[in-house]
Amino acid sequence: MNTKLFTSLFIASAAVSGVISHTSSASAAALSVTDSVWTDTPATIRSKSQTKFNAAQYQKFVQRERVAIPNSGQFQLDSNRLKLKYDYNVSAFFINEGAAFRNQLAFTSTGTTNTKGLLFNDISSSESIMKEANGALKLGDSVQLGKIEGGSQVDFFLRANGWTYQQQADALKPSLAQAEKKAADLRAKATPLQEQAQTLQQKVEPLQKQTQALQLQAQTLQLQAQTLQLQADKLKANKAPKTEQNAANTAAQNARNAANAANTSARNAQNAVNAASTIAQNAQKTADKALQEVQNAAKEAQTIAKRIDDTLNNANVFGTQTAYNADALQHVVAYMVDQKYLLLGFEDLYGEKGVTGGRNQKSDRDFNDTVFMVDIGKKNARSLLKPVPEPSVALSLLGLGAAGLVLRRRQNSAIK
Repeated sequence: MNTKLFTSLFIASAAVSGVISHTSSASAAALSVTDSVWTDTPATIRSKSQTKFNAAQYQKFVQRERVAIPNSGQFQLDSNRLKLKYDYNVSAFFINEGAAFRNQLAFTSTGTTNTKGLLFNDISSSESIMKEANGALKLGDSVQLGKIEGGSQVDFFLRANGWTYQQQADALKPSLAQAEKKAADLRAKATPLQEQAQTLQQKVEPLQKQTQALQLQAQTLQLQAQTLQLQADKLKANKAPKTEQNAANTAAQNARNAANAANTSARNAQNAVNAASTIAQNAQKTADKALQEVQNAAKEAQTIAKRIDDTLNNANVFGTQTAYNADALQHVVAYMVDQKYLLLGFEDLYGEKGVTGGRNQKSDRDFNDTVFMVDIGKKNARSLLKPVPEPSVALSLLGLGAAGLVLRRRQNSAIK
C-alpha cells in the first residue's frame, strides 16, 4: 500500500475530527495495571450475525505489519474532547489486531454516567493478521458499553499482554492460597504452644521464689544451730551442770536437724524448679520451632504474592493520556469514520521506535496492535467534528477521513 497516500488520508482525517489533538490533556487518572476492572467479568460478546456489523469493509484499511504511522502526533486523541453531548447506547466493534501480545481493553465513563468496564478480555483472533488458533474473537465481534448519558466523558485503556500476564498470575494463586493456608494452620498450632510455654514459665517463677525462701530458712536454722552449739560448748567449758549441758546439746542438735530438713526441702524445691524450667524451656523450643515454621510459610506466601505482583507489573497500561503512559509516549491514534464511528488504534509496545534495553520493547509504532471502532451515534459524532467553512470541502474531507484507519503488526520474537 502506498504510504504517502496513507499519510495524506490521515492528515485529511485529522482536519475534520474535533477529537484529534496534538496534545493530550489529562482529564482523569489512568487505570492502574492492577485495577479491579482487569479481572471484572468482561462485557458479553455479540457476533456480527447478531449486530449485522460488516467488519469486512474496514479490513482494506488495515496496514501491513511493522510499518510506522508517520506524524502520528496529528492523530493523538484528546480525551478531554471525547465527551458525549447526547445519550447513546455505545458499542465497540473489534476490527483487527496485529500483536503477539494478548491485550485487554477497558473503558471509563465519568461525569453524568460514572462507570467503567472490561470490554475485551482477550484480544486475539484466528481471523486476524497475526492469527491465534485459540483466539477469543472474530472480526466484527462487538460489546456494549451500555447507555452513556450526555455530559459523560469516555476514555479507553489497553493493558498490554494483560490476558497472558493475568493467566500467569492466576496460575500462581492456588499456590498462594495453599501457602497462606499452611501459614494459617501452623499459626493456629503455634499459638497454643506459645501460650503453653508462657504458662509453664509463669509456674517456674513462684517455685523459684519458694526455693529461695526455703534456702534462706535453712541458712537461718544453720546459724541458730551454730549459735546453740556455741552455747552448749561454753556450758561444757564452764563445767555447768550436766542437765544444762545436755539441754543445750539437745537444742543445738534439734536446730541442726531442722536446718538439715530445711536444706532438704530447699534442694527438693530446687529440683522442682529445675524440672519445671526444663519443661518450660522445651515447651518454648517447641513453640519457637512452630513459630519459625509459621514465618517460613508466611515468607513463602509473600514470595508467591510478590511473583504475582511482578507478573502483573510486567504489563503496561496505555491510554489516550500521554502523561499517564509509563513511557510518556503517545499510544493511541484516532479517526472519525462514516460520521458515526470513532476508530482507535493502539500501540502496545513500550518505548520509542526500534529502541531496546531497559523496559524498551523495540516498538514499531504502527498503532495496529488493537484496532476497534466505537459507535457513539451520528449526533454525538457531528458534535465532535470541527466546523468547516464550505460543505463541499467538508464532504470531500469526510470521504477521505473514512479511509483513515489503522495498521497491523507483530512483535519481534525477541520481546516475547
